[in-house]
Amino acid sequence: MARPDASFVAHLIAMAEQAPQTRTLRREAPAVAHGAYGRATVRGANGFGKVLSRTA
Repeated sequence: MARPDASFVAHLIAMAEQAPQTRTLRREAPAVAHGAYGRATVRGANGFGKVLSRTA
């Protein structure tokens, strides 16, 4: 039996202690995310450019 990966627990501890390397990587403010998703729904799935392409 393999040992469980402790990285998830280490991440939880770092977040609880507000470790400096995790504070700088947080998400954008909710208003920024809401604006981005709002633009995507107005323009449709391809609102942010081509995601997939097919080759002949």
